[in-house]
Amino acid sequence: MLWDLAGEDALTTVKPAQLKGASGYILVVDGLRRQTLDAVIDLQRRVAEAIATVPFVCVLNKADRRETWEVQPADLEPLVAQHWTLVETSAKTGSGVEELFQTLTDAMMQEHNVSDSTSGAVAG
Repeated sequence: MLWDLAGEDALTTVKPAQLKGASGYILVVDGLRRQTLDAVIDLQRRVAEAIATVPFVCVLNKADRRETWEVQPADLEPLVAQHWTLVETSAKTGSGVEELFQTLTDAMMQEHNVSDSTSGAVAG
C-alpha cells in the first residue's frame, strides 16, 4: 500500500498510529527548490520518531533539469554522512523510478530478513 502524504500539512494531519506498521517510505526533494530539502530533513526526523527505524529512500526529483537545481552536492553531504539512500529521479522522463522502488524493496526485504533472524523465525 502506498500513501502520498503530499506536503507538510498532510503529515501533520496523520496520526503516529497510522504510520505504525509501515515497512518503508519515500521522501521526495524537488531539486529545483532548496526549501524542500529542509522540509524532508524535518519530516524524516518526525517520521522516525513516530515509527522508529524503517528503511527509506530520499528521492532527488527533476533529474532531467539537474543543471538548474538549487540543491547542491554540499547540501547533501550531511545526508550521505548519515547513510541516507539518495536516488535521482525524473517524474517527467521516468528516469530512476524503477531504481527507486527496487532500492526501497531491497532495503525492506533486508530489514525483514534481519528481523526474522533476530526473532528466531525462519524466512521462507
